[in-house]
Amino acid sequence: MNVEQLKVETGEDANSAELAAAKMQEQVQQAEIQVTRLRENLALIAGVSVDDVTLDTSRRRAMVNAKPLPGASLAFYYALEQRVAARATNWTIKLQPPAIALPDLMIADGAVVPASSRNLDLIVWASDRIGLPLGMTGPPRTGPWQGML
Repeated sequence: MNVEQLKVETGEDANSAELAAAKMQEQVQQAEIQVTRLRENLALIAGVSVDDVTLDTSRRRAMVNAKPLPGASLAFYYALEQRVAARATNWTIKLQPPAIALPDLMIADGAVVPASSRNLDLIVWASDRIGLPLGMTGPPRTGPWQGML
């Protein structure tokens, strides 16, 4: 003799299961829409095709190399990255700027001049995005710091 037991959901249980399945499918669709929009937005601001945008959906990271735009500064590319990042909550956004001149950095008495601190932030951001080391040049120092740079 074999006995098989089947559980058949009826009434409220069946409705709850249907609602949960519908909600799960809606969440999946919303996530797909968010990823598509993110890819399109990054491609648009970087001046590249959507195929040039790299997305890691499991780690929620998006990266793209921007093409040079006439007259665009590092501050411009930084602002573009921040604009996309503000809309892509829980994502890490990295827009790699093209190779352009770094802004000037003023140093007085061995410290960055306050008016120049924003430029230092941009230089550090660009270095992080491009993955190249930073170097500084300028007139030789005198006094106890001489030869250290």
